[in-house]
Amino acid sequence: MKEFSCPVEASNWLKEGKILIHPTEGVWGLGCDAFNINACKKISLLKQRPGNKNFILLAPSISFALDHSAEIKALQIEFLKSVWPGHVTVILQANNLIPSTLKAIDNTIAIRVSNHLPITNLLNSFNGLMVSTSANISNLPTSAISQPPIQLMI
Repeated sequence: MKEFSCPVEASNWLKEGKILIHPTEGVWGLGCDAFNINACKKISLLKQRPGNKNFILLAPSISFALDHSAEIKALQIEFLKSVWPGHVTVILQANNLIPSTLKAIDNTIAIRVSNHLPITNLLNSFNGLMVSTSANISNLPTSAISQPPIQLMI
């Protein structure tokens, strides 16, 4: 397993189409470039997850998230500014920049702008949307962040 000492190295890993085990607020996560369809498929395969189950998208900023969603009202933007960055995932209508493989059947996406420092640093370096999901086999318990990540998928 390769470990990264800085966000630039980890973001380059994502840009190469590879999957990253990353810390979240409470559990280990699996992440990849949201626009790399093969990497997204690999995560689904690793998790033994149905292909029709969508992922959460992580965005580096509120403006970046809004650039990838359909237009929303000023009041809704104010709400987003009150909960982001933070540990809140919001369902928004996707725009045409989002591949159909990331959209739910009703054309929505689940998206978050995190305030978790490791994710914030990674996304600021990556400057793109990242798929994120818990690092466990689908429908099995998730492992706490205190467990070493190498044991998560065994």
